[in-house]
Amino acid sequence: MGWSYDSSASADSATQLMLSTDKEKYNVGDIAKVRLPKAREGRILLSIENGSQVLESRWLDLQPGQTEIEIPVTQAMAPNVYANVALLLPHQERVAEAPMRLYGIVPLLVEDPATRLQPQLDVPEKVRPESEFVIKVSEQNQRAMTYTLAMVDEGLLGLTNFHAPDAHDYFYKREALGVRTWDLFDQVVGGYGASLERVLAVGGSDAALEAERKRRERRFPPVVKFLGAFELKAGETREHKITLPPYMGAVRVMLVSGDTANDKKKTEAITAYGSIEKTVTVTQPVTLFATLPRVLGPGESVNLPVNVFVSEANIRDVEISVEANEIFTVEKGSATLSFSEPGDAIASLKLKVNDRIGKGHVKITARSGEESATQEIYIDSRAANPPTTVWESKLLQPGETWKSPLQENGMIGTNQASLEVSTLPPLNLEQRLEYLIGYPHGCIEQTTSAVFPQLRLAKLVNLTDAQKAEIESNINAGIKRLSSFQHASGGFSYWPGDGYVNEWASSYAGHFLLEAKRAGYSVPKTLLDNWVKYQASAARNPQINGNYYDEVVLSYRLYTLALADKAELPAMNRLRETFKTNVNSNQQDYRMPARWLLAMAYQHVGLKDAAQDVMGPLSNNVPIYKDAGYTYGSDMRDRGLLLATLVSLNADKDLTWQVAEQVAKDLSGEGWYSTQSIAWALLAMSEFSAANVSSNGVKFAYQQAGESSWLTQASNNAFFRTAINDPQVSVRNDHDKPIRVLVSNRGTPANLLEEPSNDGLAMKVDFLTLDNKPLSVEQLPQGQDFVAEVTISGEFDKLLTSNIENIALTAVVPSGWQIRNERLEGAQMPKGIDYMDIRDDRVLAYFSLWRDYYWYYRYQENNQTSVSLRIILNASYAGKFYLPGWHTSAMYNEKIHAKTKGYWVEVGAK
Repeated sequence: MGWSYDSSASADSATQLMLSTDKEKYNVGDIAKVRLPKAREGRILLSIENGSQVLESRWLDLQPGQTEIEIPVTQAMAPNVYANVALLLPHQERVAEAPMRLYGIVPLLVEDPATRLQPQLDVPEKVRPESEFVIKVSEQNQRAMTYTLAMVDEGLLGLTNFHAPDAHDYFYKREALGVRTWDLFDQVVGGYGASLERVLAVGGSDAALEAERKRRERRFPPVVKFLGAFELKAGETREHKITLPPYMGAVRVMLVSGDTANDKKKTEAITAYGSIEKTVTVTQPVTLFATLPRVLGPGESVNLPVNVFVSEANIRDVEISVEANEIFTVEKGSATLSFSEPGDAIASLKLKVNDRIGKGHVKITARSGEESATQEIYIDSRAANPPTTVWESKLLQPGETWKSPLQENGMIGTNQASLEVSTLPPLNLEQRLEYLIGYPHGCIEQTTSAVFPQLRLAKLVNLTDAQKAEIESNINAGIKRLSSFQHASGGFSYWPGDGYVNEWASSYAGHFLLEAKRAGYSVPKTLLDNWVKYQASAARNPQINGNYYDEVVLSYRLYTLALADKAELPAMNRLRETFKTNVNSNQQDYRMPARWLLAMAYQHVGLKDAAQDVMGPLSNNVPIYKDAGYTYGSDMRDRGLLLATLVSLNADKDLTWQVAEQVAKDLSGEGWYSTQSIAWALLAMSEFSAANVSSNGVKFAYQQAGESSWLTQASNNAFFRTAINDPQVSVRNDHDKPIRVLVSNRGTPANLLEEPSNDGLAMKVDFLTLDNKPLSVEQLPQGQDFVAEVTISGEFDKLLTSNIENIALTAVVPSGWQIRNERLEGAQMPKGIDYMDIRDDRVLAYFSLWRDYYWYYRYQENNQTSVSLRIILNASYAGKFYLPGWHTSAMYNEKIHAKTKGYWVEVGAK
């Protein structure tokens, strides 16, 4: 209105009254003067309003020549009010074409000193690390208050330019006008020279919210302490003692206070707030700063540079030493630096990583006489090689005893052994579950496959409380991640940010979310509701072009809608009729999964006869896939789907057991299976196990290595699994039928001799200087910038196929190299790459290749026979490091792959 920056452009500006004030801000007790344009005479309706109510209103007579209105400022006006002024001119004496009413609004900003506390902090300017210091707290005006204290590393606060929260500014921030005003003067005949029909509504908002900063996990333990809340009595000074950890730098002490005046009457209560912060330097005459890479690997050696700072002239010689835990061997553990004057110097120590992985701990000490400084570094030792699982199995007759000959597999600290016992072939759960959970890539299908079987695992085996807690954490993380894949339409894309919906994976992810909600997990309502709307819309308008893929996708969609209690019966009936029409068409085996899914949909809504009709004659035949296709299918995936259907329909028991035995046999074998295949197989076996619980389950006893007693077990489930200390366990069959026993051991081997290989894909890796000249990376000077250029092409003639979809590249760099993430500098995704994940020590890239192939979705071009990407690297740390072989493969057929040779590289110190 009168104070609006765009009032001159408003259609109402002819009737607006331009107002101003004599001050920008007022204190309680001041007299505010609102200035008016000159007018001969008239009457004024003055209304004082805030964000929720009218505080005061009165009529004033405007005297000739009067240009100001005086308004006493009271406590009720804090933090601001709006003076709404309506000026009515005499109707008979007004100038032609002039309005009879003018109006305007002007804000009055009010400061009430009683609402501000003045907390005081008394802290030392400098303190030593690992020492205790005292913080004294008082209030300048001797007022009582409640307060909290926080002490935080200045480096952390600097990342977000954080300052102590100003509670007063938050609770007393400027309020938007919350009172709406109307009048009808414009509709009075002759009220305005032109014909105007409008109703006046005045309002606005000045609110602004700060975006919440996400916490980041940091490699070094941060200095963060929070104390309180405390109460300070009127006139009191309180002391707090804080002990610092080993830390050098500066910390900031922040205090936020409040006084809610609970001891006063409500009408007299004044809520006051305050805040203060002070910086404390943490230093000593001798300080040090050491650096290591972000990660290291078994067998690697690294130089440990230690920068020592001396601030006093009497310090001459400083001895540096290093200690490390079992992850490291210290090859050079001490050094001496001499100083002739205050300054700094660098000493170089050396560490070697043992054949172990885990959390490494390094402690560096600099000492000169009684002065000393320490620094602790926590660093991960990670293996470039993936974990492997070995196992031994045995069919035990009643009364027979067997001792496993299996040896521990992998480096110390990586071994995990488990025992499985069942009346069916063992499932090899240790290997299969770890493969799903530890799978390094994370598209929508793989994310869902990692957590979906965990949702049903309790039906399959007995779980400890620790395992249940871990599963709960994994499932909650999976639910959170899936939300990042949701498309604006409600469906889910294959990668976050993709412009298309992946139909099969959308049903798969939604299926998991439904089951998670049913199991009691918290699933965001909007996430599920939007997905259900998408599924229902797509089910009512299906795109069936006569191919089995469309039928399978639609049937899965209809099944998930039935599970969501939103069954689309008309669409289900139409698809049922389509099956009858296409009964003699080709690819009948590939159409069977569609029948199974639709049968389960009918079964779920209680139409059992329709379910039996859709299923047709029962058999254990499943299609054999040449490639995974758009549904990521395989014979194992479909066999799991068939088993789930037979259990759901309570079908022929003998056939159900035959299929279950085949699924278990597949899982226990050595064959490679995709994440989709393993997930569906485990889901089906969990449903089968839950449906076949009996009092006469599995009875056996086992004896762990080094123990004399036997542990007797009697499980009502068809499967039993438990963790054991050593793979050399003895098992005795106390059952009246044969039982199958599998002992597995999962571990990570040390760096292996990796040789190049390829089948269906060709990969070329060239290392170049920044000006594109060939470069040997086996010996590099510290600080060298260079480029890795990777080109991957498809061998379509060899594979007899025209497309290879969903390929993953994993490029792990040596620990002493660092990756420069150009995307943080605004660079675009490399051409042909669908998704890219750049981490501390590796680059993961995802893409597809094809030749003369038409995509019905996803891609526009007809040819992409190769992709290339450039990774900018820097040889940052001196030492000897392992460059693992880089690997690329089709994620749903690992036989199609290419990998390079792994070898050792060195970075020379400056």
